[in-house]
Amino acid sequence: MPTMKLTPTSTQTCKPKTGETYCVRGYGENDRAVHRHFDSASAANLFEKQLIAAQLGQHQVDRRGGRTTFKAYALRWHDAQTQADPSTSLYALQRAFQLIGETKLDRIDGVMLTKLQTTLLKRYARNSVELTMHYVKTVIRQAVSDRVISNDPTVRLRLPRRDPLDTNGVVTTDDVPTQAEALAILAATPPRWRLGVALGFGCGFRVGEVLGLTPGQVDLVAGTVVVDAQQQRRGRVSPKTWRGKRTIDVPDVVLFHLRRELRIKSGSAELIFLGVRGGVPRRDDFYDTGWRPALEGAGLSPDEYKFHAARHFAVSSMLARGVPITEVAYYVGDAVETVSRVYAHWLRDAPSMAKGALDLALGPVAPDAAAGQ
Repeated sequence: MPTMKLTPTSTQTCKPKTGETYCVRGYGENDRAVHRHFDSASAANLFEKQLIAAQLGQHQVDRRGGRTTFKAYALRWHDAQTQADPSTSLYALQRAFQLIGETKLDRIDGVMLTKLQTTLLKRYARNSVELTMHYVKTVIRQAVSDRVISNDPTVRLRLPRRDPLDTNGVVTTDDVPTQAEALAILAATPPRWRLGVALGFGCGFRVGEVLGLTPGQVDLVAGTVVVDAQQQRRGRVSPKTWRGKRTIDVPDVVLFHLRRELRIKSGSAELIFLGVRGGVPRRDDFYDTGWRPALEGAGLSPDEYKFHAARHFAVSSMLARGVPITEVAYYVGDAVETVSRVYAHWLRDAPSMAKGALDLALGPVAPDAAAGQ
């Protein structure tokens, strides 16, 4: 790929600008033809070296991508990260390892990633698939940046749009306890778990958020709770999504139970709720010794509702009373889109504030306009 100095005859095929007397022809990345002009020999030679390096680097990329599996590279990527909760990304990637973990990086293409995504959507909730595909894309794009592979197969990969007619996951009135049932369940809850059930009905807490609560998250003076962790089988980890981290004002009923529970444990980093033997609490402990006995005490079947029904009660109660959807979404740590889709029934039945807001914005009807009606 020699650098050529333009002559009067060569200008018939080259169209240089004034002062550009050196021509470089060659091939860059992806074997793309390159033709550039320069005004000095040093600049032309430097560009020529860059083209040669790109060609050599591309051949090196292809060989490395054929030796490295997705799982091996993803684990190297994971070990290099500084995350507040590294188990979250590893747990998400393990879903992908089941399907493409042993595949060489240079064999992964857009079709394979689309199939991965489709298979995951059949097995897991959409939020879990979104998290897994986020980390899969991050790992592959890092491999492209490190020149382990030459092409990025994630460029056109997108999660499929939700079907607007799909009612899967939409909460109906049958999924939500009535006010009388909620009060009866709370009253029948064993004292050991009464605060936890109150956090479900009163704040929309998930099970993991209840079991992971510590006194340090509670400010009794301000009447607030900072939700920044949840208890899972793998330990106390970050909330389900970044939206799960929030600071909320708790209702008086919940604040009453918090004060009673924290008379001894206030300011401690110890978990408020402990297991049967005094260790880390488990979901089975909560259901077997707390939630199901509460349902039976309220005159319901022990399998009438999952604890998530308490969260449904909290969200639907706020929406039915006209609380703005953005505030509801923040309060329970969900996306606005999720709340609007899952709780569409309560949004339709909520009292409309639109007319009152527009009346305030436009002001009263002028007397002459009213007289002309």
